[in-house]
Amino acid sequence: MTTVFTKGTFDLIHAGHMRYLTKAKSLGDKLIVGVVSDLSRQKIKGKKPLLPENLRREVVEGFKQVDEAIIIEEDNLLKTLKNIKPDILFTIETNIESGVVDKKIEKFVESYGGKVIVEPQIKPYFTVKKMIDRMAKLKVKQYIERSLGTLNLRIKEEDRHLLTNKPGFEFVISFSDADRQGGDKHIGVGKTEPISCLVALREKADKEKKKIVFTGGSWDILHIGHIRYLQDACKKGDILVVGVASNNNIRKFKGDGRPVIDEDSRAGLINFIKGVNNTVIYNDVMVILQLLKPDVLWTPEESWNDPKTSAEGKLVLGYGGEVIKAKKGSDEVSASKIIYNLAGRKVKEIFKKLLE
Repeated sequence: MTTVFTKGTFDLIHAGHMRYLTKAKSLGDKLIVGVVSDLSRQKIKGKKPLLPENLRREVVEGFKQVDEAIIIEEDNLLKTLKNIKPDILFTIETNIESGVVDKKIEKFVESYGGKVIVEPQIKPYFTVKKMIDRMAKLKVKQYIERSLGTLNLRIKEEDRHLLTNKPGFEFVISFSDADRQGGDKHIGVGKTEPISCLVALREKADKEKKKIVFTGGSWDILHIGHIRYLQDACKKGDILVVGVASNNNIRKFKGDGRPVIDEDSRAGLINFIKGVNNTVIYNDVMVILQLLKPDVLWTPEESWNDPKTSAEGKLVLGYGGEVIKAKKGSDEVSASKIIYNLAGRKVKEIFKKLLE
């Protein structure tokens, strides 16, 4: 068995991470991922990651490419490598250039017959820093406009390929096909289905006597709550279909500044979560339920969400399906909390001199 090791911070997950992990997994049989500790990141970068190490580790281990995720000290990578002795150390050019993976590490890996494989920077290149900056600016813009009127944000030419060109959603982040590059058949990645295929999916499940579980959501900024919620959902049946609210749907219910991530990109990321078989993008979840007729509707446990009175609940119960109200995956983190946190940091950065 060939063991591959790679490492990263994995603060806010995006398609570049999926592409990188997919490539790493394709090199061997077992992929172990080192998640950089809070303290180690603070030593090297001068500040801690946005999310704590235990949550980042759990998120990474929730992806189909990853067999095991461990917390590591980036400034003492050699210690981890001595314990694991991977057949392949998979890394990126910047780790070589910065000295995180130095000659001493390369020599050690080669000493027991292992090898170091360096991944070049692939375009389109998307960093967490750019993702954070884009989210924070949009939220700040939204608040300022409430007091001062409309503001026009300028898009840097080099950033245009990172954003969707869909009318009305010009500032929404899009990963295009970045999450699909590198070959993903070997990890059983999920598939985004058009609505027209849902009836056939239901018929196939009936033939094979399989139970379909459906749940829907925004999944705007992928976090540990989403991972836990979906992994619990998949235990209730054989096929987990995840509904991804469209850009229009989210804008309608959550207002300007949302979504942060484009609908196609959100669906693409959800497909990599363990237990997810299919995703479908919807404007109206009732249409999905009418066509798919899931055996189980997995829905959040909220005071406003009563299956006996909600249209969705009554529909599913009406044809003999089951409605399960599930607890949130995490009270520690949510997309809204992350966005507000980032916006607060951005305000302090922009108005630093005025606040001093």
